Amino acid sequence: MIRQWMIGFVAFFALLSLAWAGDGPNIKEGLWEITVKVHTPGLELHFPPFTNTQCITKADLVPQSSQPGAESCKIKDHKVSGNTVTWTMVCDGKESGYTSGTGNITYAGETLKGELVLKGDNDSTITSNMTGKYIGPCKK
Repeated sequence: MIRQWMIGFVAFFALLSLAWAGDGPNIKEGLWEITVKVHTPGLELHFPPFTNTQCITKADLVPQSSQPGAESCKIKDHKVSGNTVTWTMVCDGKESGYTSGTGNITYAGETLKGELVLKGDNDSTITSNMTGKYIGPCKK
């Protein structure tokens, strides 16, 4: 009898923890302003930061770039762990020369912080640091 009770107790808390994990990150869904600062380790290239806006929801947690060439990249294998979303990216490399990357974003209610690291054909690397803030409801 005690053994059945213990098994039921463990199963209950396992299901409860799965329910809590399924809630996703602490994010206010809506329109976000995301600022990206790009730097290239080892090169003294200076790119001005750029800002774009995007509607972010729990169903679509990975920020998308509006920069030229970004449409050739596809998000793969995104995972959510607590408030952090990680993903890998595969690009065709024809226009940009970059073929793959990894990214992560950590949400904190109405702010976010993250990084995207892209690897090029010639072993070059570009790192983009992202910060963002919620600015209002999504525009339809």
